[in-house]
Amino acid sequence: MDVRAIQQTPLPAYFVPGNPENPDESKFHWAIVDRGKDFVDQFAAPWRRLSRTDILQLRAYDSWGIDDKGEHTARAQIIANPDQIRALSDHTDAKFEHDLVLRVWPRKDEFPMKRLRERGHAETLVRDP
Repeated sequence: MDVRAIQQTPLPAYFVPGNPENPDESKFHWAIVDRGKDFVDQFAAPWRRLSRTDILQLRAYDSWGIDDKGEHTARAQIIANPDQIRALSDHTDAKFEHDLVLRVWPRKDEFPMKRLRERGHAETLVRDP
């Protein structure tokens, strides 16, 4: 498996405003990406290589699945210790050990984001899209 296989694997994600008190004024957002245990196990070696750099490009789509329609990109930074970020206190927990947290600088008009106040809302969306 290589890094290209990771790029071709769709993963669910949602966004938390960097400034929760005034979300529309946020210069960045936190992305909570559910990698899941299977993804982590399957891509352990290439992920170690990919995550050596803390900046990467996040690709998001208007709908589930990968195609060229509705693709949006943004610069993102891997966050090593998300449990230390107060704005994420309702979103990170030991039971979410496979989540990837990114700091994302999206172009507001071009990047679709589901912004949620707490993790429970994201789980509801996954169960009942």
